Amino acid sequence: MTARYQDFPATQQDGQTVPRTLIFSDDVSHVYKMQDLQTNNVVAIKEVDCSLDESLFDSCIQEGFLQGRLRHSGIVPCINIFRRVSQDHSSQHICLVLPLCDFVRMDQAPLGTITMEQCDQAFQRLLEVLEYLCNERVMHCNLKPASIFICSGHLFLGDFSRARDVSGQAQCLLPPSVPVDYFSAPEMAQHVPCTLQSDLFSAGLVLICLYGRLTPAALRHLLGDCPPHSMPETDLHGRVRQILASVNRTPGLLPLAQVESAILGLLSRDPCRRPTADSLLQRLFPQPPNPSCSKV
Repeated sequence: MTARYQDFPATQQDGQTVPRTLIFSDDVSHVYKMQDLQTNNVVAIKEVDCSLDESLFDSCIQEGFLQGRLRHSGIVPCINIFRRVSQDHSSQHICLVLPLCDFVRMDQAPLGTITMEQCDQAFQRLLEVLEYLCNERVMHCNLKPASIFICSGHLFLGDFSRARDVSGQAQCLLPPSVPVDYFSAPEMAQHVPCTLQSDLFSAGLVLICLYGRLTPAALRHLLGDCPPHSMPETDLHGRVRQILASVNRTPGLLPLAQVESAILGLLSRDPCRRPTADSLLQRLFPQPPNPSCSKV
């Protein structure tokens, strides 16, 4: 990879060679387990092939810059970023160095083992991350279970490949190249200007998966193949109520009625009607008064 990062050897399993380094792979990126020789830490390196699509180069640089700049305990940090070019200069890769913890993507995590109290804690954590991003004027634009990671029961937000810094802007028109998926907000799907409230619609869908212990495929089965961003609001809210009504709500931090009200608010088609992360934090998770600040 580079002189600083050393690969781990492959192993033999059932007579076949198993590359221990490969953690995840998709059409354009691969995530490897590597050894950082300077720090002696084990890290994850996300390598993106930018050879076939030059726009990936800029998006990867942006992703590394934002994840390196953002400082929040609920965000997966980017430790380093570098470029790797093949010896014949026929291919170019951007590599992001990330901490390697026992991260499990939410869409692959055994959600059935998560307690209702842990769901409430993850809800609060997600709101805290979104409030932080709002204060930093950063839109994630790709909030979904595949970009959320769980480690030791704690929630972390990663994959800032589509994120936008909207400092000094009230709205942001995403380029047509930004894909629209099942978890996108209506304004993203309609390719009209988006705001920091756009991530909140996606957060509402993520919370349905969390509290309902649903994979994205299971959510699609219950809501229907028509994406939520294209459904009439009354239809979407009615189906969400049905899903949450079946939740076996053991004692947690929040009454289910408050959870349902918050999620339905986030799933408003009008961004202006969605509650902010800050307002939900104050309403659902109020901080106890600080005794040191009380008057004597």
